[in-house]
Amino acid sequence: MENELLTTDNTHLWLMAIVIAALGAALFSRLSILMLRHRIQLRGLRAQRGEIEAVKMLKNEGYRILATQPEQAWPVVCDGESQSVRLRVDLIVSRDNKRYAADVKTGAIAPRLQTAATRRQLLEYSLAYDVDGVLLVDMEKREVREIEFPGAQRCDHASVERLVWMSASCFLCCAYWL
Repeated sequence: MENELLTTDNTHLWLMAIVIAALGAALFSRLSILMLRHRIQLRGLRAQRGEIEAVKMLKNEGYRILATQPEQAWPVVCDGESQSVRLRVDLIVSRDNKRYAADVKTGAIAPRLQTAATRRQLLEYSLAYDVDGVLLVDMEKREVREIEFPGAQRCDHASVERLVWMSASCFLCCAYWL
C-alpha cells in the first residue's frame, strides 16, 4: 500500500494527463497569440478609418490638406554624436495662412492630453516639423483641438541665419569705421 497512484497500472493514466496538460497549454498559448494579433489588426484598421474620417472632418472645418503621412528626418545628438530619427505625422494641414501638424487619435485613452505618449508625440511634432502649431484630432469626440506648448520654442533657422548675417554686417561696418 505504498502508493497506489503510482502503480504500473496507473502510469499510463499519468502520462496521458501530462500529455493532455501540455497540449492544452500549447493550445492556450497559440490562441492567446492569435487573439493578440487580431486585436492589433483591428486597432490598425480603426486607426486607418479614423484618419480617413479625419480628412473629411478637417476639410469641413476649413482646413486644407497639404500632406498625408509625411516623413521628416529629425537630427538628434546623443553623447556628441549626431543621429537622424524618422518621424511621421498623420497630416500636415493649413488654415488662415497657418500650417499645422495634425495627429489623429482614436479610442478612449489616446486622445487625452493626460496620456503621456500623446503629449510627447505632439510636442515632438511641434518642434520637428516646420509648422505654426499642432492639432489633436479626437475621432471619438469628433473634435479638432489646437495644442500649444508655451515653454517649447521651435528654432526658426531662417531667423537665426538672418541674425547671423545682420551681426556680421554690423561687425564689418564697425570695423570699417574704426
